[in-house]
Amino acid sequence: MLARLLFSSLIVLGFLIGSAHAQVENVGSKLKDKLEQQNKPEKPAPKTQSPESIPLEPKAVPEDQPPAPPKMKSPAKEKSGSSQKLDRQDAKEVTLACLKAYKQKDFQSLSALSTPGNQEIFAALAKFGQKHPRYNSITSGWRWEAVSKWKSTEPLTVRYRGANTAAVEFGATKSESFVVMLEWIDEQWCFEDINSPDRQDFRSLPKERP
Repeated sequence: MLARLLFSSLIVLGFLIGSAHAQVENVGSKLKDKLEQQNKPEKPAPKTQSPESIPLEPKAVPEDQPPAPPKMKSPAKEKSGSSQKLDRQDAKEVTLACLKAYKQKDFQSLSALSTPGNQEIFAALAKFGQKHPRYNSITSGWRWEAVSKWKSTEPLTVRYRGANTAAVEFGATKSESFVVMLEWIDEQWCFEDINSPDRQDFRSLPKERP
């Protein structure tokens, strides 16, 4: 009887000791895990962009409002004097412009200043240049020589052959005058030709337009 009680006591004691041992191991395992977590290096925080570097989303344009057109560069200002309009009713001004264009072989400008019949000729000269059959005759001879020697500082003298024809002297010799012939067409003077009348005959023409 005593032996049975002793054996039962040993069994109960063993069970209690086993349970306690299991609890101790469980506590030790949790403590170990906690220590390992504390000793692990912390992960670096993810990088975030500063507010200044984060691009803002473009504002949506309302459907009923079209987008603004791109800004255009303002045109360059014209040089002083370049915007002055040629007075086509002033015989001296027109002659001055014709002589400058002729001397520079600017046949396009000379075409715009000419009579309707000459406009086509000078426009063709501007287009074809030396290939035009009349290029050599217009850029040589006494007319071209007189224009080439002309200086814009020389005075111009105007005489009239009726109300619709003006002769403007830009150079002269002892016996002859070199003149630009202008025709009055559509309320403006137009370039017709370069002539070389007798100087006395030219000076005898009226100074005022009839």
